Amino acid sequence: MITGFRLSRVALGVLAVTTIACQRVALLAPSGSTITLTSLATTVPLNGTTNLIAQVIEPAGTPPQRGTLVSFTTSLGTIQPIEAETDPGGRVMVTFKAGTLSGVATITALSGGVTTGTTGAIKIAVGAAGAAGIALTALPSTISSGSQSTITATVSDTGGNVIPDVPVTFSSDNGSVSPAVVPTDASGRASTTLTTTRTAKVTATAGVATTTTGTTTTTTSAPTASVTVTVEPLPTASITASANPQVGTTTTFTISAQPGTGGTAGIRNTSVTFGDGDSANLGGASGTGITVQHVYGSPGAKTATVNVTDTNGGQGSASTVVVVGGSNVVSVNLTSTQVQNPPVPSTTTVTFTATVSPASVQVTNYHWEFGDGLPDADTAGNQVQHVYLTGSGLKTVKVTVTTTVPGQTGSSTTTVIP
Repeated sequence: MITGFRLSRVALGVLAVTTIACQRVALLAPSGSTITLTSLATTVPLNGTTNLIAQVIEPAGTPPQRGTLVSFTTSLGTIQPIEAETDPGGRVMVTFKAGTLSGVATITALSGGVTTGTTGAIKIAVGAAGAAGIALTALPSTISSGSQSTITATVSDTGGNVIPDVPVTFSSDNGSVSPAVVPTDASGRASTTLTTTRTAKVTATAGVATTTTGTTTTTTSAPTASVTVTVEPLPTASITASANPQVGTTTTFTISAQPGTGGTAGIRNTSVTFGDGDSANLGGASGTGITVQHVYGSPGAKTATVNVTDTNGGQGSASTVVVVGGSNVVSVNLTSTQVQNPPVPSTTTVTFTATVSPASVQVTNYHWEFGDGLPDADTAGNQVQHVYLTGSGLKTVKVTVTTTVPGQTGSSTTTVIP
């Protein structure tokens, strides 16, 4: 006879065995079931993620028992968790993690003898493999010879979403691009610099061609785009100087500043440097017969240069060498006349006259030293009077002139006996 206590122990034992059996034997989809696999995204960037959903349906068209185990495989990246149990509706959700390699991930799901198979597998393009479109711009699109343009590529997937970390390869039929390979940034853009002296067509290729294998093998070309940068001719310039330039006189320069022949750019700025540290900015002056004047303060060879910049940034220049004659020393002739003052000739008034040549020299100041210990004098005119003690002996008088030309001076001396 088995007591109630012993029956309870037997029942508990049977229950424990049953529990262990359930833990060791997973529920799997019955034969004839189907598994449909879907992804929330068909392209992901490097290290990107997306969710996968596996839907299990039994032959009768109903979901399997809750807890049916579904496993996953992928040819690229990882799936976490690699296996999971269905919910009451027969669904399982897991996460695909792309990793750091570009390519196409082929993902399948299986439960027992039931699998999505090759035709039911899903494919997710990772990184460069996801590039489906590329847009290309040039800024500016018109440049001068030897100038630069920034070329920018924007890479997107089939849904129009930008893709980061996609290598873009740039090439040009003229000039050079640097760098030649640039990965896209977080906004899906990659930029390079074109330098060229001729109109150039720049081509950009996003990622690499991809190959997928199903019932047939399919190769997808990497997307490309092109943009043309037009190069316009440089502006031209010329400069000539009037004959026989002299120190202190006006030298006239005749200038030409013109856009490149056949181009569409205008002149943005024209400037002249005179070779002595001075310059003149003529703004947007253009054409022929432009004149500008300058006064040189020292003799010698001077190189005058005209610089022209057009609205594309193109530059042209021309120079001429002028030999400036004359000297910083002007010629001064000092003369005097004197009169004794009555009634007693105890003083003598002397009038001094300074004559400067050439007559074109403009004097700003005459400085007089009278030689008798009395204060010097400064005048704007070329004459001055001074009173001496009669019979005081020989006096040496000096005049120094200063002109409008910086650094240009002259002097002369004479003697008087009051």
